[in-house]
Amino acid sequence: MPLPNPLSQYNYPTGNTMNDMSYLANGMGYASQYNITARAGGGQATATPLTAGTCWITTVATNGDSVQLPSAVGGQYITVINESGNNANIFSSNSTPSDTINGTAGTTAFSLVAGKVCNFASKPGGWRGLLSA
Repeated sequence: MPLPNPLSQYNYPTGNTMNDMSYLANGMGYASQYNITARAGGGQATATPLTAGTCWITTVATNGDSVQLPSAVGGQYITVINESGNNANIFSSNSTPSDTINGTAGTTAFSLVAGKVCNFASKPGGWRGLLSA
């Protein structure tokens, strides 16, 4: 009797085993943004936009340099990884400054400590972040 395919529990877009394996190996269709430099001087208006599902901040020259989440329309998940040696400030989108982060005005910085990861999920008008230990 053949063994069941352990990958059959997943709903892959291709339906082809070889393509399904490639789908797993190549990020399961999620985009990543690498080598992000947080904008010097901090602030929401000039913060570097985060544009992918997984965002790797590698350069934060000074504590408080900033990045910004996209507009919170609901159903979005973004993982932000701060690989730099300084704390990065995260703001809501400059396009929708009324968005909140963890119930606080998005114009107020959410600080992501150096070496930490934060998983963000959105609902219309707001983000919630779950910070790594």
